[in-house]
Amino acid sequence: MDSSEVPEPSETKTDCDSQKSNYSQCYKNNYKTMDLTLQQRRETFLNEHKEKHSLVFDERRDLSELFEEYDCQTDESDMCDVEAMEVDVARPRKKIKFRMTMSEWFTQIPEDLSDNWLFKLCPLGKRRLVISHKGKTKCFNKFGHRLFKFASSLPGGSTRKTQKEGLTVLDCILNENTKTFFILDMLVWNSVSFLECEAELRLCWIRSRYEETPEMFSAYGKDTYQFNVLFDHPADIETIRSEIWQYNSQNEVNCDGLIFYHREAPYISGETPLVTWLKPFMLPERLNIEVPQEYERRKPPGYVNLESYIIYASERRKRRQLKKMDTEEIPMENN
Repeated sequence: MDSSEVPEPSETKTDCDSQKSNYSQCYKNNYKTMDLTLQQRRETFLNEHKEKHSLVFDERRDLSELFEEYDCQTDESDMCDVEAMEVDVARPRKKIKFRMTMSEWFTQIPEDLSDNWLFKLCPLGKRRLVISHKGKTKCFNKFGHRLFKFASSLPGGSTRKTQKEGLTVLDCILNENTKTFFILDMLVWNSVSFLECEAELRLCWIRSRYEETPEMFSAYGKDTYQFNVLFDHPADIETIRSEIWQYNSQNEVNCDGLIFYHREAPYISGETPLVTWLKPFMLPERLNIEVPQEYERRKPPGYVNLESYIIYASERRKRRQLKKMDTEEIPMENN
């Protein structure tokens, strides 16, 4: 996922602070200097959203305005990640202003992990936002750039009379090898907004839609995409251990990581401490859970711990970005 994590006594600074990449703002929020502990930050996020109860965008009469497209040039802020360059720069580009939820690293274990958190095992792929509306289904990357459009059986996703109406917005991981969108989260279903609903309700609702109306998630036609829901589980140690050992025997796509949701978290645009991320090979280190050897073999050369990996991953993306910029022409602003 190119997507993509606990109350604790304190947030301590490490040597990572002095070694962070200049591009660190583009990756999962991790060792920022802050006065609040992670537990306090999570409580602040929850309390603020309970008080406001509604997002500013939800006050609009037409929910679709939140996901409207506009023509854009390459934004300077987008150049901090290789994925922002996936769009064909030779033709006009479409973009939406809406920002997806971005997870933080699972740097500390919540005291209420087993009681108030859920987790999903995520397959290899790239983070995508899928919007079906007015008879079309469109795929956007995590920066909001439209990548392609297709027909789907989702509400609003095709020109069929029964499917043309409505708006559906899904937070997904796309695996191109299997032409499958794996659904992480649901923002809107058939013009009903779930942005302010608790994560537990959102995940339960999309799971029930998938089980009761599987035809809505199947491929619309030949050579198009299907949808599959990633089921959530209580984040207790035994369940995590059981699911990570069973995963590869039940799924054709390898596991890329674990995403954790606080049960009460609304869908928050941008970074949030209420959604966190962990690689499978980090489970022994963070949760004392033994994992299959195949995950151990995926450790980067010289892997030490999560803190060092955060630096490693940031620098790797920086090198990939610079290499990409050397081989592709980046258009200048015309207006």
